[in-house]
Amino acid sequence: MDEIRAKKWSRLIAIWFLLGSVLGGIFYLLTQLSIIEEEFSLYEHIDFYVDFILGLLIFYGLLSIKPWSWKLTVIIIPLSWLFDIIYISQDYQQGVGFVFAMFIIIDVVILNLLFTPDVKTLFNIQNWSSFKWVITPLWLSGAFLGVNDIFGALVAVIFSVSLFTGLKIVKKYRESTS
Repeated sequence: MDEIRAKKWSRLIAIWFLLGSVLGGIFYLLTQLSIIEEEFSLYEHIDFYVDFILGLLIFYGLLSIKPWSWKLTVIIIPLSWLFDIIYISQDYQQGVGFVFAMFIIIDVVILNLLFTPDVKTLFNIQNWSSFKWVITPLWLSGAFLGVNDIFGALVAVIFSVSLFTGLKIVKKYRESTS
């Protein structure tokens, strides 16, 4: 990947965050105008505002290649999913896990792209490689949620443990061959 491609990925990720902010903002506005019937807790109100503002900040920063936006994105993605997973576990409904799994996979792809050497160079990022560990638990959470909705909790646990073990084996193999 070269600088031109790194800029394209950065722009695509920025547009993804803009899209999320705009769609979330529209949904929130429609609920506040009572066009869509939905009751929100205080946490959900705060979550909508924070997500909207952070999404716009990340959009601006990634689009204009600001190092702080790379760092903010790498921190916000896992944190947001930590809170989302806790939230859906309190009121889990069939089908929600699969939808969340799709968005988690997109976020895993985004994190992997942000940690590529060319993108890190573009944003002048150094010494953040140790933070890359968050990708594995995020990926496993998405896999668990998706498989759980389709096949049930037992299969999801077996699948997630197998996936984790497989990832460890692949990592050891890569380390031994390099």
